Amino acid sequence: MDEIFKIANQLHAQGQTPTTALIKARLSKPVPIPTIISALQRWKQNPDQYKSQTSENTGTTSAQTEPTQTQDQKIAELQEQVALLQRQVSQLARRLSMLEMS
Repeated sequence: MDEIFKIANQLHAQGQTPTTALIKARLSKPVPIPTIISALQRWKQNPDQYKSQTSENTGTTSAQTEPTQTQDQKIAELQEQVALLQRQVSQLARRLSMLEMS
């Protein structure tokens, strides 16, 4: 997630509004969309908090910039992803029901 915060900060510094698509295009390796969305939402809530975190890591390799996540953080991230997927499934089920009725 640190790379996502770093990219969001770079885009912001360039006068661009960080979006999921812009961040995804700049990532060094594939990251699931729900993870990008979650990180971007956190960044938007308090960009200054994440600016200080990423500026400390400038000049380090990507392996060094990836913070070790605690089990609780990993669980919380997965729960967010599951909640997002559940909402998407519910929306799709409603759309399917509406299509079947017509």
